[in-house]
Amino acid sequence: MRVYSVASGETIHDLSGHRDTVTSIVIHPENQFQALSCGTDKCIVRWDYTDGILLQVMWKLAHPVAFATIQVSLMVIGNMSNEIN
Repeated sequence: MRVYSVASGETIHDLSGHRDTVTSIVIHPENQFQALSCGTDKCIVRWDYTDGILLQVMWKLAHPVAFATIQVSLMVIGNMSNEIN
């Protein structure tokens, strides 16, 4: 994953942590400087994208993750089999 400057279009950070395709990225609802990403490597990763730091690998799921959406206290995860977890 890459973080780009909107003003210049330059790459600010290359975020390394997933071992396969990233399928979804969302901004954390309680911290605008953090993001969550998920993918086909069956992990959800929490990032400080402003500093380019991997903060936490949150889960090692049973299935690859197609998408995730979060609210303050709820995370909805959909797998590659079109199931909601």
